[in-house]
Amino acid sequence: MICLTHFVVGLSLMALLIVLDILDNLENYKILNII
Repeated sequence: MICLTHFVVGLSLMALLIVLDILDNLENYKILNII
């Protein structure tokens, strides 16, 4: 069970990092489009 919870926490953290990366990329694209 402990390993499973650690696995879920790791997946959620990776998902958060991916979402943050996507949001940063979208902001960069918006800035490029404005320029």
